[in-house]
This record gives sequence, structure tokens and C-alpha cells, in this order.
Amino acid sequence: MLALPQALISSRAGIPPRFAALGAAAIALLSLGACSSESPTEEALAPPPPRPVRVLEIQAADTSRERTFVGRSQAPSQAAASFRIPGRVERRAVNLGDSVRRGDLLAALDASDFRLRLEEASAEVARSEAEWRNAEAERQRLRALFATESTSRSALDAAEARYDGAEAARDSAQRRQRLARAELGYTRLRASAAGRVVAVEIEAGENVQSGQAVLRLATGNGLEVEFAVPEGLISRLELGQEAAVDFPADGIQGSGRISEVGAGPVGDGGGAFPVVLRLQDPDPRLLTGRAAEVTLRFAATTDALLLPPEAVAADDRGRFVWVAVPQSEKDAEQAGDGLRATVERRNVEVGELLAEGLEVLSGLAPGDRVITAGVSRILEGQTVRLLDHDPLAEVRGF
Repeated sequence: MLALPQALISSRAGIPPRFAALGAAAIALLSLGACSSESPTEEALAPPPPRPVRVLEIQAADTSRERTFVGRSQAPSQAAASFRIPGRVERRAVNLGDSVRRGDLLAALDASDFRLRLEEASAEVARSEAEWRNAEAERQRLRALFATESTSRSALDAAEARYDGAEAARDSAQRRQRLARAELGYTRLRASAAGRVVAVEIEAGENVQSGQAVLRLATGNGLEVEFAVPEGLISRLELGQEAAVDFPADGIQGSGRISEVGAGPVGDGGGAFPVVLRLQDPDPRLLTGRAAEVTLRFAATTDALLLPPEAVAADDRGRFVWVAVPQSEKDAEQAGDGLRATVERRNVEVGELLAEGLEVLSGLAPGDRVITAGVSRILEGQTVRLLDHDPLAEVRGF
């Protein structure tokens, strides 16, 4: 394309010469741009450099340490006290925290109706016994007459039948009397064993049903503390393991040994297992239901590794980390930009979050290089460049 002379442009368009010069220059630049063909440079065709990442070469951690758990004191065994018959509570003879001995009165029902039933049953017994005695005398008389052939066989058989009926009526009345007497006794609730009242569910004037728990007694000797341990540590507990116990509200300290370890988690949510600690020589001042702090020391293990919490990600497949698997050192020297690695996904099982880091129980091995920053921007199989890889930081002190 040829540029028109400046004077010609000015004369044809009626544009001042200085503006015409600017227009001509712009047209020339546009013409050059349209006529020239662009070609991609080598830089544009080159792949982007590997993403630089920081890694942590993990090492086996000494996980020998103490853990403190919160629990509550309880009696080795507890029994619910209940009435065997329904009725209205007349009085409660004990209060929360009272100590009781076997046979002590705990509560009583209104016994008026039960006394009337016993009186009626006793009167029925008296009538039935009188009828039975008359039937017995009549039977004996007819037997004597029958022996002398002074009466018929049918008369004797009728006397025998009346005697049997009177005897059955007497026995039935006696059973009802015994039942009425027992029910009257059931209106008094007594302690089945020595212990301490740890729960009270009734007050005077309330109506209760048979079998309804109205009191709860802590029985047995000694004292226990129940607490919960996370699932990551439950396998490291042993029966008989010793622990220190502190009752901060009471200012009492002591020790105990693990007597029970739950086979299943507490509640539906899971995550923690019940553990029972039997106190050794418990202080007599201690009561059930007191808050306690149990301190356990867990032995060292080489199975757990520690990582920064931000290095562990999670998705619908579970928890995982990105591991940088180094490529050859020769390739790195030729690239001239440091050691390169390929990203690999590793599913992991985690334990507790400690002050030193997050426990990793499985999925990794000492010496693995875990990417600790930019986890959300990493893809599996991606090539990355390791920063500060020689030497790599150790797990302690991150």
C-alpha cells in the first residue's frame, strides 16, 4: 500500500497540514501491521516452568507423652430401688448423698388400701376355716354311720365333696391373705445392700408405678472414674495401666489402674471409647459424681508421624496428602532450576492434633517428602520444583 503525499491528503480532505501529517503516520503504521505476518516465538511455545513447592521430609516422631482426660467418679456398681406395687408416695426417708445400711427404710407408700385388703382377706380366711371345720365334722360323722350301715353311700359321698370344696375355699382364702400381707409389706421400700444414695427420683405425694426407679444406690466398695479416650489412642491402653487422678474441686489427688476398656465408641457419633479407672485407696471424703482429671502416659511408638495440619487435605475419598516423588538428579542438573518431582496422592489415617503437629498413623513412611504449602492448587501427576530440598527440614521445629 502506498502512502499519499501530505499535501494531497490536506487538499482533498480540507484538513490542516499538521493534522494531515498525523493521519498519514497512523495510516502508514496500520498498513505495516496489516502487511506483516506474526510468527510465534520459542518462548510462547515453551511449556510453563514447574510450580515451586515447599516440602517436608517426615521422620518418625517420639510420641511418648502424657495425656489428660476429664471424667467423673462413680461407684463400682449401682442399683435402682423401686416399689413392687403401684401407689402414692407417703414419705421419703433418705436424701441425696445419705449412706444406708442393708434393710434401712428408703421410702413408703400410703398403706391404707392395702391394710383394708388384708383385713378383708383375713375375714375370708376365718369364714372359710369355719366352713371347712364343719365339713370335716360332717364327713367324720357320716363315715362312722356308713361303717355301721346307718347311712347310704351317696350321703357319704356328698359329705366328702362338701369337705373337699370347703378345704379348697380355705386354701384359696389363705393364699389371698398371704398376698395381701405381702403387698402391705411392699409399701415399705428398704435398701437391698449397704451403699450411698446417688439419685432421687420421687417426692412425697407422687404416684409411682410398680418397677419405676425411685432411688439409685451406689453399692460396693471402692470408687471408679469413667472417662473417654479418642479412637487413635484406645489401642495403646492396657488393662492394669496406672494413671494419676486429680479431683480439682475437692483438692484431692490419687492414683488408679485401668480396669475396663470399652469395646465400642461412646454414643452414635463414635470417635471416643469409654474407659474405667479403679482408684487405689480412695480418699474417704470423695463422693460419686465428682469431676476428675485422669493423666495417662502413652508409650513411645514408631508408627505415628507428624505433619503440619495444613498439609493434610480431605475429599469424598478421605484424608490425603500430596507426596513429591523426586525425578532423577541428572534431569534436574540439565534443567538448571533445582530438583524436580512428580506429585503423587497418598491416602492417610490421622490421629490426634498435638502441639507438635497432626499425627499420621498410616499411609506414609519416614523419608517421604510431603508438600506443605499450596495443597489446594496441586494436581496428581503434576511436575513441581522442590524448594529448600538440600537439606530438607525435619519434622521437629516446623
